[in-house]
Amino acid sequence: VEQGARWLQDMRGQLQQRHAAATAAADPAAQQKVREDAARCEILVARLKALRALGATAQQVLAQTRQTQAARGALAQQLAQALAAAGRNWSGRMAALAEAAQAGSGSPQLSTEAPMEIHRNLQEQVTQALAACAGLAEQEQATAATLGQLGQQIAAAREA
Repeated sequence: VEQGARWLQDMRGQLQQRHAAATAAADPAAQQKVREDAARCEILVARLKALRALGATAQQVLAQTRQTQAARGALAQQLAQALAAAGRNWSGRMAALAEAAQAGSGSPQLSTEAPMEIHRNLQEQVTQALAACAGLAEQEQATAATLGQLGQQIAAAREA
């Protein structure tokens, strides 16, 4: 794209020189040829601008996709580590509480304070995981929207 921009800049300079020479020579055929070449140059300039916009949007999609991939990895790690550990801890504590309840009310393990704290911890972990999932879904929607823009730009470039 940058090389194309330099070529078009050179082409515009050459067209100006050719226009000046054709005007000085009072050659209508040469002047017409310069106008035709200038019109083609402007078409190329418009296409180059479209390519730059496509490139910028593609870079944006790439960056968003990388961010989404990183967020997915972080969420998977959170689910695999923190949430899974909290779930195992909760399950073990509830099983101990159920065993104590079956053993009778005189058991010292029948206290519900520790299981309730573990239950609150698990709820917090689940809430955090749900928030992370919602954030990831928003990121994915933003990426999809940018991909849609890219598709529209490509379609418009093909029509031009």
